[in-house]
Amino acid sequence: MSVDELNTVRGLDSSNFPQIEKSPIDFNCLSAKNYVKIHRHKQNLWIQHADAVSGLAVDGDRGELYSISWDKSFKTWKTSSDMACIDSVGSAHSEAVNAVAFSGGIVYTGSANGKIKVWRALASGDRRKRSLKTTLSKHDSSVNALALTPDGAGLASGGGGVILVWERRDNGGDDEDMDFFVACCLKGHKGAVLSLVCVSERFVTR
Repeated sequence: MSVDELNTVRGLDSSNFPQIEKSPIDFNCLSAKNYVKIHRHKQNLWIQHADAVSGLAVDGDRGELYSISWDKSFKTWKTSSDMACIDSVGSAHSEAVNAVAFSGGIVYTGSANGKIKVWRALASGDRRKRSLKTTLSKHDSSVNALALTPDGAGLASGGGGVILVWERRDNGGDDEDMDFFVACCLKGHKGAVLSLVCVSERFVTR
């Protein structure tokens, strides 16, 4: 990128990107019981991430936003006017969470420890309690990206130079049985797979 191009990017008019929503939460009035000790030795609210937010996904049908972070947590937020945090899994993984994807009420998270976790929501009033259904452990390095096929039947995960395509075994209509297997392994990247998207029946990677 040239200096002129860089200056053009820096000079973008912020009025072209109006703020459309802001959380109305007054952090000063929240109860002290919502503070917890974290690995950086400071206090944080239950609804806050303690490190960089590494990924977001929005489920428009359910009105939910999912956020993941290097602090190892995974949170669920309402996308309605109050933008409330309705669930927080503080130790979703043992290392940083890098990727998130969802389909049909099931959320998938991928971590730097090479594991993918599969979560299902259990409704409880206005809150959501995420239940861990299974853990997928075939990657030898960090999982950096996740993508689902349009029908939600196939999950692709990108890591250290490979993409694994997972399918769920048919267990006679048992929706609670989360049994996945690796259908194929795609190779071609010389370095880590950093991003992944499914377009029609093709996976596009970087």
